[in-house]
Amino acid sequence: MTRVRFVEKGLADLLRTAAVAGALAIGSVLVAGTVTPASANAITYSLTTDDCTGTCGTAPFGTVTVSSISTTEVSVDLTLKAGEVFATGGAGDALLFDITGDPSITVSGLTSGFTATSTASGQSIHADGTGSWDYSIDCTGCGHGTSPPQFSGPLDFDVTVAGGITPASFVKNGNSLFFATDIGGTNGKTGDVAAPTGVPVTPSVPEPASVAILGVGMFALGLIRRRRTQ
Repeated sequence: MTRVRFVEKGLADLLRTAAVAGALAIGSVLVAGTVTPASANAITYSLTTDDCTGTCGTAPFGTVTVSSISTTEVSVDLTLKAGEVFATGGAGDALLFDITGDPSITVSGLTSGFTATSTASGQSIHADGTGSWDYSIDCTGCGHGTSPPQFSGPLDFDVTVAGGITPASFVKNGNSLFFATDIGGTNGKTGDVAAPTGVPVTPSVPEPASVAILGVGMFALGLIRRRRTQ
């Protein structure tokens, strides 16, 4: 009888260990597998093209991330590199971009101090160095040039298109650039910096080992529940 109890105790301990491992695996899978609209369908653009007077410093100068909210709405986030500010009165605007088909857009949730402008009629917003664009966000709250008040962002807003929009709807302008922004660099120089390419953001996927542990843990939990019921 003593030996039987010892074996049963060992089995119970093993099942509890497997159950704990399974519970941890469940947590890791839930975290890794959680997919939000932003992470499921997003593109990040790095601002590496330097059209400043001289140079604005060392690239990249910031990033633009476009994330899907719904079939008709996306969010846009522009984050400048630490020490940079938005510049006005010269090369361009706080953010310039194009959308395929030049649709009418609605901009909402725009960061305070900024104003949206849209032509949607054939790239009539000109920016020195980076070419012409259909849409822009202007830093109307900024001082002239890089004078106070200064804004360093991040610049956030949502874009809605009745006929549908995705992160891939943002396309290159005539100069083969996706986004451009007029900044004051960390060295005090000003001008446009732009993004020549974009990289899709892929949500993390649970690795096979975690899935296997999850299965063992769930099986162990089932056995423990059955033993207690008996």
